[in-house]
Parts: sequence; structure tokens; C-alpha cells
Amino acid sequence: VVMHGNGYNLAVDIWSLGCTILEMATSKPPWSQYEGVAALFKIASSKDTPHIPESLSNDAKSFIKLCLQREPSAR
Repeated sequence: VVMHGNGYNLAVDIWSLGCTILEMATSKPPWSQYEGVAALFKIASSKDTPHIPESLSNDAKSFIKLCLQREPSAR
């Protein structure tokens, strides 16, 4: 969001909340398989979302997916 010149807004906080909840549930930050610049590039340029474990409840998976929508207005 910020990288593409859209500035900081509530959508950024919602994205961060989704990342935080996912890290709390898995003990690993999203995209932890990448390091440094590779992680930043993956997050910024990919249309992918991080892996959400099947072991989470359906409500948890749904909430995280909503928080991590690539389109800020969809969050």
C-alpha cells in the first residue's frame, strides 16, 4: 500500500493485524521462508498470500484471508 504511493491508512493496519495473527498462530512470520530483500520483494511484488495452515479453524482462516487481501479496499 505505502510502496505504491497510496500512503498510510487503515488498510495498512488491517494487513499488519493479519500478519500478526498468522505469526501468533504459527510461531513464524508470514513469508519466513524468504530472507531480507527477497522477503520484501515477495511481499511487495507477488499476488500470493502467505500460507495459512489448514489446522486453523475456518473462522480463523477466513479472518486472516480477509486481512491479507492484496487489494487494500477489500480488507
